[in-house]
Amino acid sequence: MRKGFFTLTVVLIVASILLFFLFSTIEAKTKVEKAMLSVLELEEADFIRFQLEENVAYVIRKTLEQGLGSEADSIILNQQIANKLEKMLKKFASESQTEINLYITDGFTKENFENLAELSRTIIIEDQKGNAGYAEYVFTGGLLKNKRIVAEIKVGRSASLFEIKPGYTISVVGIE
Repeated sequence: MRKGFFTLTVVLIVASILLFFLFSTIEAKTKVEKAMLSVLELEEADFIRFQLEENVAYVIRKTLEQGLGSEADSIILNQQIANKLEKMLKKFASESQTEINLYITDGFTKENFENLAELSRTIIIEDQKGNAGYAEYVFTGGLLKNKRIVAEIKVGRSASLFEIKPGYTISVVGIE
């Protein structure tokens, strides 16, 4: 009788240890799955941020190249870049399947995309023969150099920030 009781006790202890490990494994598996989902969400948000960076650079570069070819004025070219950037960013945000919040901020307040051209400067230098030229766009951040363009990208519970900070510069050299 004591032998049966001892065997039953050992079997119950081993079974409870196995059940404990089984539940721990299931819990660990769900934690790993949640972590993987978070990693995938972060990766997607980062990819969208990268797409925004590339699109902004492309729009600015192409507009500068067109300005060099057309002998445009610096002020007009700066306004064209601001208009194209605003249009592209708003279109990107509206067509995206993720939540993208666009605004201009000084770190304390959020503003809409009004007067974007006042936050940047564009210069064009061409030689007198028209064979070569240099164009440069600089996001200055305004008079106090404290404003930046921000896009908050939210994918699930993950978020990524895209920013154009003061000092952001793109230059183009054209040689015919």
